[in-house]
Amino acid sequence: MTKAEYIASYRAARKGAAKISAKAIIEIKQAYTTAGNLVAEQIRQAEMLGASQITQQSLARISEQLSQASQTVQEAITKQTPIAIGKVAQSVTSIDSDYVIESVKKAGISLESAKIINIGVGINKAIIANLTNRIWEDGYTFSERVWRVGEACRVDMNRVLSAGLAQGRDPIKIAQDLEKYIADGKQVLMKRYGKLEAGTVEFAKRIPRNVDYRAVRLVRTELYRSLKETDVAAGLANPAAYDSFDWIMQAGRADWDCACPDYAHNSPYTAAQVPIQPHPNCQCYLQPRLRDNDDFVADLVRWSNGENVDYLDDWQANYYNGA
Repeated sequence: MTKAEYIASYRAARKGAAKISAKAIIEIKQAYTTAGNLVAEQIRQAEMLGASQITQQSLARISEQLSQASQTVQEAITKQTPIAIGKVAQSVTSIDSDYVIESVKKAGISLESAKIINIGVGINKAIIANLTNRIWEDGYTFSERVWRVGEACRVDMNRVLSAGLAQGRDPIKIAQDLEKYIADGKQVLMKRYGKLEAGTVEFAKRIPRNVDYRAVRLVRTELYRSLKETDVAAGLANPAAYDSFDWIMQAGRADWDCACPDYAHNSPYTAAQVPIQPHPNCQCYLQPRLRDNDDFVADLVRWSNGENVDYLDDWQANYYNGA
């Protein structure tokens, strides 16, 4: 693998992360749809029971289903996020593992490929563990953020119900309102209402454009934060790379009002200097800087012959022997 191929592989991993994120989000959106449909069905029960208005007993059952909707969404996020992060981490660590294995073969020395691969496996597991152990800058853990997203889902669905009741809409229409909101967003919901009755204007201001936007932002933010962590960890575990990382901006980011252009301009960074995730949805990534491959292969040969090569001794002690 040449340096150009290595760089291209990191770029491909970044693009692959977008596809992996999209797949996870599709699964989570389906959870919203399923949860919303069940709430809507519970709302329809009031009409089926022959009640002209939703009774207190019906509201209690609807409230229970709203709580279940919140839990359904939480479970989907909790399941899909680590799956996506694991796939992204593997796509990155395999690049560095392959680079080292190919260099070792080029040098003609005896090192176990399986152990080099296992270094990456260990990194992948650590990155997933970081998801559950990390505390965000605002003091919340991942599980707490998932709970907040699920609770927001319950509140937003309940607001659609309350707005329908405020306008005197029958249960069938309210159920359809909820399903349309989940599927198509706030704009379509507002068209269904037509001229809003008194008391629902404030509702229109409070309800998000899309019920699932918080979940989408959470998943993308965690995935790309983990991508950057993997970039650094894989680079440190690659003896062919320096402790030096370039901040590579997401396409089009140069014109955005954020810190990313400055982060890219001020590259490279050591692992200890790498900036924190600057904002939600940041899809930039970090790319390790490589030693010249011919020099690295020559160092491998000298090292295998018993000569002193400090960085390879450190790599063997800190990574290879423990793999």
